[in-house]
Amino acid sequence: MAARRTRLQGAFNEAADLYRDALTVLKRMPESHERDQLELGLQLTIGAVLMATRGFADTRTIDAYQRAMSLGERLGDPTQVVFALTGLVTPALLRGELDAAQAIADKALAAARSHGKSRTQIWGHHIAGVVLYHRGEFASAWDCLNQGHAEYREEEHTKNPQDPGIQLLEYMALTAWQIGLADTARKRMQEAVNLSERLQKPFGIGRCSFYAGYLQALLRDPVSAQQFSERAIKWCSEYSIPLYLDASRIVYGWAIAQQGRGAEGAAGARAALESFKAAGNRLGIGAFLGFLAEMYLSADLPEEASATVEEGFSLVPPEPFDISYLWWLRGRLFLENAVSEERRLDKSRLEDAEKSFRTALSLATNVGAKSYQLRSATSLGRLLAARGKAIDARAIVAPLLESMTEGFDTREFVDAKRLMEELS
Repeated sequence: MAARRTRLQGAFNEAADLYRDALTVLKRMPESHERDQLELGLQLTIGAVLMATRGFADTRTIDAYQRAMSLGERLGDPTQVVFALTGLVTPALLRGELDAAQAIADKALAAARSHGKSRTQIWGHHIAGVVLYHRGEFASAWDCLNQGHAEYREEEHTKNPQDPGIQLLEYMALTAWQIGLADTARKRMQEAVNLSERLQKPFGIGRCSFYAGYLQALLRDPVSAQQFSERAIKWCSEYSIPLYLDASRIVYGWAIAQQGRGAEGAAGARAALESFKAAGNRLGIGAFLGFLAEMYLSADLPEEASATVEEGFSLVPPEPFDISYLWWLRGRLFLENAVSEERRLDKSRLEDAEKSFRTALSLATNVGAKSYQLRSATSLGRLLAARGKAIDARAIVAPLLESMTEGFDTREFVDAKRLMEELS
């Protein structure tokens, strides 16, 4: 009971010690069905606590969930098997091993559907939707996440430091942004923030504050990104949640760099990135290194920016939307360097910029990442117009602009609309 109270209050490190003490006592008991039931609950709880404090990829976290899955299968308890698989899929996902993560997520979803209870269905749909999102399969992710959200019953998850309702809304928001529904993305993320504040679970608040800041960075709103990332840093520092602490420091660096503090933002974000990588994390690293490259550009350090983009290409897992973002940044950098110190125009770099923007656009188009599509198309269109190809520019940008149904105040939409007005 003391460990449970401590966990719910957010004192995760103390709770982990108490649970390990309980497990030590339990191991002295003779084997029995009841003993296995007790150990199963302990292993799942220890896994959840270690996930928050040591990270998803820590061997102790993985060991706890593997032991829980083994016990769940032995006891024939599908609910606990789904919970264990949810814990096991995350390390593979964070390492960028998307095929391995997909295999585990498929198993979790099948077990959840077989069990048929809302408490397990929501976790199965949640983790499957998350993996599909990172694979760039946005339509399937959107369906899966919405199905999971329909199964959410707040009262079924009060004892868990993680809340699936918050996590589903976070990824529904990210998916909505990717497919060009910026207003829907804002709405869903605000619902996640409101839910995290009402539940007052420290892990939920820290994680949700990061994702809210990350969405604002995608929306190119540095002021809001700074506010949310500062809140995330506060909660993740206080309650020792290293993964989201590192990630929030990167978003914070981008936010202040966009507001004129480029060198400061880049220095802090680089340190956070090194910590993030040292933990074995690779998921999302393309976006984070892209943010860092933008920080270096803000600090007037184009060589560092170029090196960071190339680092992104070398480390990024097969997340097509992040790869598209890196190609867009590479195009920007070619443009930055197209004019020499002697004020001469380097046509080969303009051609390289065009190829980069076209590649970024193609990758985004292939997966239906409309926000990245519009951003890349606008950059390509502006370059083509500057080279006397206004008709080609309009043919690329106008159809995309006309297909947008919301998010008319986003930077992508405003920039594209301004270009079309200039060309008319």
